[in-house]
Formats: sequence, C-alpha cells, structure tokens
Amino acid sequence: MTKSFIDALARPQPNPGGGAASAYAATVALALLEKIVKIERRRDQIAPEDIAYWDKQRDKISRLSKELTELRDRDGLVYLKLIEARSAGAPEEVINQAWDKTIECPLDMIRAVGQAMTCAHGVGLKCRRHLIPDVLVVCELLAGAAWGATYITKYNMPKPGPFHDKYWIKLDYYSWEVAGELQEAREAITARKAGK
Repeated sequence: MTKSFIDALARPQPNPGGGAASAYAATVALALLEKIVKIERRRDQIAPEDIAYWDKQRDKISRLSKELTELRDRDGLVYLKLIEARSAGAPEEVINQAWDKTIECPLDMIRAVGQAMTCAHGVGLKCRRHLIPDVLVVCELLAGAAWGATYITKYNMPKPGPFHDKYWIKLDYYSWEVAGELQEAREAITARKAGK
C-alpha cells in the first residue's frame, strides 16, 4: 500500500497531490512515534501507571494514524469532484459544496497533526533520553505535514467570497496551535536532552 501510494504520487496527474502527501508525511511521523511508545512499553520492570500511559499513547497514535490515512485518501477525491463540478458547469450550490469539502479536508489534516504534535510532546517528556532525537524527528515531520496542509488550504480557497473569511479563521487557529505546540515541544524535549 505504501509503495503504491508513492508510485501514484510520482505520476504526472493531479491525484494524489500535495494534500495527500502532507497527510502521508504525518503518518510516517506517527509510525516512528508508535515505535518509540512500543519500545517504552516493553521495558522490564515497568510500573503499572507507566503501562497505562504508554497504552493510552499508543491508542491515540493509532486513532490519529487511521484518521490521517483516511484524509490522505479523501484529499484527492474531493479535489477531483470540484474539478468535475466546475468542468460540467454544475449549479453554483453544487460547486460551493465541492469547494467546502476541498478546503475542509486539509484543515482537518492540520487539526489532526496538532493533536499528534501534543502526543509527541508528551512522549518526548517521558521517554528514555536516547529516544529523544527520534521524537524530535517526529515533531519536524509533523510540522512539515502541517505547513504542507496549510499551503494546500490557502490555495484551495477561492478569492475573497463566502468561503474565504469562514475558513481563514479556522486556518489561522489550527496553524497557530500547531506552531505553538511545536515550539513548546522543541524547547522542552531539547532541554531534556541537554540534561536541564
């Protein structure tokens, strides 16, 4: 499945595109984060409260990975439906509904990535120190996924009109949320690595 997605992404066609690639990058980050959580969970002489913590993190990671995989697949489909509606000269209401879905999909990606960043931040504060560089890789991959989905959202928005203001507020909120969490995670996790 992974190889076929990469092959499809490399083909000279609109689907899959940048939004799907952003979601895919986030799932790569989550796979690495899941590995870290599994390593921590399998340690000898682990306290019961730590078992519960790592199990909870793994459940969150699994849920977010599934959501982002679904968003990856949905991204190209909603974009194609918009192109089809516009090409067919569909009524304005149908085109507007297609625009809605094309904008909402990458926005949902950014929101999910924000939740994943919060998860990575928590794991980075609790995992063994030798795993910290891997958690920082997770954070940077998630940041790239968020910024990629941000670009897709911006360029999917029609020029000022009924969608612009409605979605711009959401985009600002989600983007700032991810940026803030990334900054906090970088600082806190890096400080742990430095022994502070």
